[in-house]
Amino acid sequence: MGKKFKLISLVFLIIFVFSVKAQAEDPLLDLLRKKGILTYEEVEKIRIETAQKKADVLISLKGADIRLGGELEVEFRDTQKDDGISDSHARFQFDKFVLKPEVSFKDANISLKGEIEFKEDEAFFAEGGVYFKNLPLNSKIFVGLEDRFIGISRKTESYPLLGTVLWRYEQLQINWEAELSPFYWGIAFGEGLRLGTKQVSEDSSYKMLADKRNVSHKTGHPEYGVKLGVKPDIGNLGTIDVLGFGFWGKLSDDDKATLSSKLPNYTSTSDKMRRYGARIVYNYKFNKLRKLTLVGEYAQLEDGKLKRDGWYLQASHKWKFKRTYFKSFEPLIRYGRFDADWEKSFSKPCSWDREMLTIALITELARNVKLKTEYYINDEKTGKEEVDNDEFLVQLEFKF
Repeated sequence: MGKKFKLISLVFLIIFVFSVKAQAEDPLLDLLRKKGILTYEEVEKIRIETAQKKADVLISLKGADIRLGGELEVEFRDTQKDDGISDSHARFQFDKFVLKPEVSFKDANISLKGEIEFKEDEAFFAEGGVYFKNLPLNSKIFVGLEDRFIGISRKTESYPLLGTVLWRYEQLQINWEAELSPFYWGIAFGEGLRLGTKQVSEDSSYKMLADKRNVSHKTGHPEYGVKLGVKPDIGNLGTIDVLGFGFWGKLSDDDKATLSSKLPNYTSTSDKMRRYGARIVYNYKFNKLRKLTLVGEYAQLEDGKLKRDGWYLQASHKWKFKRTYFKSFEPLIRYGRFDADWEKSFSKPCSWDREMLTIALITELARNVKLKTEYYINDEKTGKEEVDNDEFLVQLEFKF
């Protein structure tokens, strides 16, 4: 871990521990109460609401508020000593610690956000940039490092197969998003993600092709993205969100070399890169304590002569509790496929077709503290024999 990152983290932690929030009474509220314009109860309500907003602010400077958030993840993983995997030992492990500083300029509607991520053996700038908010058409502009603007809260530690390939990683970009109810849309321009490999869950064996982070690997070519969504009013039937999206650009020479090395008999020099897809999210609240969420997503991908497609369906049901040892629990099930239209080779896992069934239980132990219990059943079409690579994970997640 570099000295620079140690210094940054130390400064933030000192501020976090020793900062003092001064909350003086507002003389204007007292004057309004004495004049009979506001009642005592109304004044107290305003003070409480104001104090709650200030409580989120770490330091308030002239014209700017500084906040600090973050998260810590510790987990137990078990690959069940399956054959052929790279790490067959069940063990506890430190996943990550993340600091999330934010500076907001209230008068200008501009904020700077960042994420510094610490792992067992490294620290790096994960994402961040400048946000310009409250623009015409209820829009905002982002400039910086961020994942593609179609990402979704997946709830689990693991990603869907399609999510790992398509919207897991960050890219340097500028994007504009706007909303005019019931429609919303966005356009993006950035440096194209590089074509790399990534495992489907915790173990690093049998990796698949995925669009990877490009910060330290300059691709040298642009990527364009668009999205269009609608959130129609369906009244008491719940809420629904339908999204369509597309990204296109060109493969770099390194991307074409990756295809040649990871696929059997790939010799094309085509630089075509396309991603198109759609997603639908449905939510229904039975009451204040129960909520059903359904998600479905599909996408097609083209890289040179390689064509791939994937989809997944996900369902979860959240129960909240008023008086118990935990605040809520949410069982979840997700099934997905991801197929490559290419000849299969057992020695080249990037050519395989894949299926993944995720069964999970997310337990909210307290506010911002969750225990995630997940089991992954993986199945692959390898062109030869089957592989055994199912996994079990228990993770404690703390956010602040």
